[in-house]
Amino acid sequence: MSAISVASRYANALLGEAQKGNVLDRTYQDIQLFEQTTNESRELRRLLKSPIISVDRKLSSLKAIFSGKISDLTMNFLHMLVNKRRESYFKEIIDAFYEAYNDLNNIKMVELISATTLNEGLESKIVNTVKAQLGATNLQVKKTVDPKILGGFVIKIGDKVFDTSLQNKLSTLRREILAN
Repeated sequence: MSAISVASRYANALLGEAQKGNVLDRTYQDIQLFEQTTNESRELRRLLKSPIISVDRKLSSLKAIFSGKISDLTMNFLHMLVNKRRESYFKEIIDAFYEAYNDLNNIKMVELISATTLNEGLESKIVNTVKAQLGATNLQVKKTVDPKILGGFVIKIGDKVFDTSLQNKLSTLRREILAN
């Protein structure tokens, strides 16, 4: 079974249980906390990925770190994954959970890449234009600064890319000149 299908099954199971228990938003926050903690702690990532470390040690570590900070549902879910030796899929499961949560709540993920930090007015104008084009009410915008694009901005929505960067315009001009 592929990592994507494993992740999707577990993520959808967690989402379903969270909906049944009416704790979907809390579960989302728990998953964010778990992701942030594992991203910040190299030791925790190594502990969870290690095939040598026992299941009991992994479970006791998770309990020590997250007890009282995440809901019982999320803690039980993490324990189940460790017991079934699925901890190597944590990243994929988290990504699949976010995707399912966003689909359920009609949240569109947008990445806005600019050469420099945009002022609030321009950023707001771009976001409002994207909202209007998508017909979306909920946008989650990830802002990235990439000086390599030289100017303008790039918007990524799923697998679609809208590139108004100076780098793209110069590349297009270069191709046209070389073709002639």
